[in-house]
Order: sequence, then structure tokens, then C-alpha cells
Amino acid sequence: ERGSIIVEIQDGPVFDEHGQVVAIEGFVVDVTELRSFQRELENLVGERTAALEAANARLSEEVQERRLAEAKLRASEERYRLLYNRSPIMMHSADAKGRLLNVNDQWLTVLGYERDEVLGRNIEDYLSDASRKHFLERIRPEFLRSGQLKKVPYEMVSKDGNVVHALVSAASQKDDRGRITSSITVVEDITAVKKIEQEARLARERMFQAAKMVSLGTVVSGVA
Repeated sequence: ERGSIIVEIQDGPVFDEHGQVVAIEGFVVDVTELRSFQRELENLVGERTAALEAANARLSEEVQERRLAEAKLRASEERYRLLYNRSPIMMHSADAKGRLLNVNDQWLTVLGYERDEVLGRNIEDYLSDASRKHFLERIRPEFLRSGQLKKVPYEMVSKDGNVVHALVSAASQKDDRGRITSSITVVEDITAVKKIEQEARLARERMFQAAKMVSLGTVVSGVA
């Protein structure tokens, strides 16, 4: 079978005793398979290098995308914290047992506490005796069942002992088994509204008493 091969030739001069070149001597090595293997190896290395470069490019893109996503997430979390803390409505979050995980600035302002004084304590510690009893017997079981509350009236007690009238709405967060793990609560301070209602009720009572006295005076005058 005719064909070509690749060889390597190594030769050199042969000298006689006088130092004259009398012949050329050498040998021929067939390196066809070796060169073929080298080409295959070079091709394989090239393919692997290209694949590695492509993988590195994809990884770099994924890293950039992940960094961008993380930056967006941090910005979103920062906006949420800003909204949460600066909300004009009292807000707090708690674990499944009612221990406070976080409270916003308005919550602290209304009740007169510092944040490190309240985190980790149970929300029931800040309820009046009557509201605490109602919370433990009725409201908490209902919340654990339904996972939400809507405008439930509470009496909370500030650090200086003043009663804060509030309407409480809450929503729960659950795990993949449907168990409540935490909750976020909005507390609407209606103390001023309660005060106005009480003043209006007292005014109506005074007017009623005054009308009764006028009526009684008219009757007495008529009798006289």
C-alpha cells in the first residue's frame, strides 16, 4: 500500500584517522504516529481551551448577573427598611411565640422605649391586663388558626404607664408545611380618637343633665 510517512532524520559526518570526512552516517525514525498523536492532542487541547474560555465567560456573566441581583436585593431591602422604620403607623414583627423580632421608629416613639429594650420580649408584655387576658384566651388562638387579624381593639401600655388605645391588624408568614413562623403587625394608634369620643360622650351627658334640670325647673315653676 502506497502512502507517506513522517520521519525524523539524524545524521553526522564520519571521519577517518586523518580527520577527513569519509562518509555521512545517520538514522531515520518514523514519527508518523507520534505526529498524529500530537495533532490530536493539540486539537483536544484547543477544544478544551475553547470550552474552558466559554465556561469562564458564562461564569463571568453569571457572577455579574448575581452581583447585579444582589445589589438590587440590597436596594430593595434598604427601601423596605426605610419604609418600615419611617412609617407613621406603628409596626412590629414577631416570631410564632410572640417574641418581638423588630419594631419601627413610630412604635418606639408612641410607647417610649428604646429598640434594645423591647427586642426579644413578648408582645403581651405591652398589653393592659384586660387586653392580655383577651389576647391569650381569644385573639392568639384565632390568629394561629386563621393566620391574620383585622382591626382588633387593644389597650397597650407605654413605658410611663399611659394607656394607648389601638386597632391591631396582622398577617402571618408560614413555612412549607403551613406552620406559622412569624408575623408582621400594624398597630393603629386611636388614643386621640378615643379621647375625642369620650369628651363628646361627656358633653352629651352634660347636655342631657342640663336639659333634665331645665325640664325639672319648668315643672317646679308650673307647680308653684
